[in-house]
Amino acid sequence: MTGHPLKSALATVLALASLGSVPAQAADNRVQLQRTSPNALMAPSAIGTVARAKLQFDCVVAGTPVEFPNDIFISNPYNFTVAAGTQASYNAPFGNTGTVVLPALAPGAGFWVSNAVPGGVTAGAACSAKQI
Repeated sequence: MTGHPLKSALATVLALASLGSVPAQAADNRVQLQRTSPNALMAPSAIGTVARAKLQFDCVVAGTPVEFPNDIFISNPYNFTVAAGTQASYNAPFGNTGTVVLPALAPGAGFWVSNAVPGGVTAGAACSAKQI
């Protein structure tokens, strides 16, 4: 393979990977392979390291009492299951914040956080939640 030196190094790493032996570094090009969870979104950076995007969850004020609930519902908007033990931080109305450890969440499934908005707020109010 000719051209860009990174292509040559990648070809070498891929060839070795097919043999079952992958070096941590290939020549001087600092190519590294890393296994990650299927829940981690990955993008290569300019210097050959790997950056992971944090998951963003759907979040809404809901629960009881019905008109002015004090709970929030954090749900999985993705088409894959979020792993049990994933930590998330939330920002609810009136500056109420916190962190939770999520159970495994199938696509569309959610998790209730009780009393996240003490005193309650209008049902359906927006909040935000993201992986930490």
